[in-house]
This record gives sequence, structure tokens and C-alpha cells, in this order.
Amino acid sequence: MSSISPVEADMVELHLLKGVSQAMLGKIFGYTQPNIHYRINRGLARLKVYLKISMYTEEELRSRLCGFFTDNKDVDVLVYLYLYSSQSYVARLLGDTQGKVRYRYLKCMESLSQAPNLEDIYLSMKTIGDNLTLLRADGDKESKKRVIL
Repeated sequence: MSSISPVEADMVELHLLKGVSQAMLGKIFGYTQPNIHYRINRGLARLKVYLKISMYTEEELRSRLCGFFTDNKDVDVLVYLYLYSSQSYVARLLGDTQGKVRYRYLKCMESLSQAPNLEDIYLSMKTIGDNLTLLRADGDKESKKRVIL
């Protein structure tokens, strides 16, 4: 639950575990019932995605990828996408364009798909790439918070 926003976590917990109605949650949090419904579903969708992603420390991920890729920028793109799930933020970190980050990601994914010993990383990165919009941090928090801890 720590992977989703505290508000989404509270809504999911109160609704699914405590049985509080969406209408009551709307009154508690100051949102409409349809907005509560959307936030609960988005929180659950994020949790389902996070369950598909293997957990690595930054050092472990970097070490395994450096043994495969010769260009450190490729490693940086994959590691930062893993940590922050935002192509635009990775582009800012690397001083590159979002298009170049996307191109490197796709090129790296093609290479990773051919590396049986890195299949776990490939599957995690594919899950992240397929769900960037869902996993993206909200606005200002993006520059402060790692998405995958």
C-alpha cells in the first residue's frame, strides 16, 4: 500500500477492508462518489501493476545492467525509469529529450528481450513501460519521490 498515494491507500483500505461506502468516503474526503470510485480503481490498478514488478535496489539493478550494456547512458535510462516511472523526469535528469529517452528505452528493451539471464529485469521494465501513465507520480512529487522503492 505504500506504493500508492496515502489518500488512495486510505480510500482502498476504508472501502475494501472496513466496508465504508463510496458515498461516505466522498463526504470524508470531500470528493464526489464517482471521483472516489475512480481513485479506488486507480489505486487497485497501481497495486496490481506493482505486484508484477520485481524489486531491486538501485545498486543491484545497475550492477546487473552494467554487465550487459556497454553504454552507461543506456543503464541510466533503465535504472531511472525503474525508479521514477517518468520519461520526462528521466530526460531532465540526463539533460536529454523525452524522445531520446524513449528511443533508448525501446532499443534497450529489444536487447534485453534477447538476454535470458536478464528476463526478470526485462519483464519488470516492460511492465513499467506499458504502465507509465498509471505509475507516474503526481506533478510536484515527481521530482521528489521514487515510484518504486
